[in-house]
Amino acid sequence: MTGTSSRLAEMGLVIAAMQIKVRYKNSWLGYLWSLGHPLGLTLVFAFAFHVVLPLGREDMVAFLVSGLFAWHWAGNSVVAGTRAFAGNRDLIKKVRFPHWLLAAGQVLQDGWQFAASLPVVAVILAVYGIHPQWDWLPGIVVLFTIQAVVLLGLTLLVGSLNMVLRDMEHLVRVVLAFLLYCTPVIYRLDQVPAGWRGMMMLNPLAGLMEAWRSLLLEGTLAWPLMMVASLHGLVWLPVGIAVYRRLSPHFYDHA
Repeated sequence: MTGTSSRLAEMGLVIAAMQIKVRYKNSWLGYLWSLGHPLGLTLVFAFAFHVVLPLGREDMVAFLVSGLFAWHWAGNSVVAGTRAFAGNRDLIKKVRFPHWLLAAGQVLQDGWQFAASLPVVAVILAVYGIHPQWDWLPGIVVLFTIQAVVLLGLTLLVGSLNMVLRDMEHLVRVVLAFLLYCTPVIYRLDQVPAGWRGMMMLNPLAGLMEAWRSLLLEGTLAWPLMMVASLHGLVWLPVGIAVYRRLSPHFYDHA
């Protein structure tokens, strides 16, 4: 059993490495492109909430990067996850292997990009007098793991559904665009009226984003938020696995 798990983990890492190689093939700027989108959003929102509609936060840029980079990982994985199976039809037809590894590889690839962006986040935070400490590392590992589990469940779900409902990718993009403003990424959770906070916690990414901000800005692990995020992982991963198992026998028909 241990040998099988090791081989599956190795295959997942190989798939993730292949996807990274394909993404950055013939790209000179590679790593910099992975920073471009969250940094661009940071500048746009910083201009909106620091210049146009000032909220009185002098550390607005630090506040935004503490959430937007983790959000970028989530958004990338879920959107690209819709094509995890549909975009690999030839591979599914020709090679027998656990196809869920394609979804896992997508999550790991985007997770690697997020991890690689953390030094840039640390530099931005340092500019505002927030200096990450080495004892934050366990918290980063825990939050990274929880987010990877949540995203694997969501990616398996949307990727499997997209094999039979080919408009799923467009729907996911619309939902994520809406979800960005229903997640405490550009505002704090305590700014949300108390009566709405419980409903917001139904969002699988809300607790995660607030927990990342708590860790990166304050150096504290928000255990209640981490528990909420973990519960979402315990819900969405089984849901994703169940949908994948139900639909994966038909992947060959739709590939």
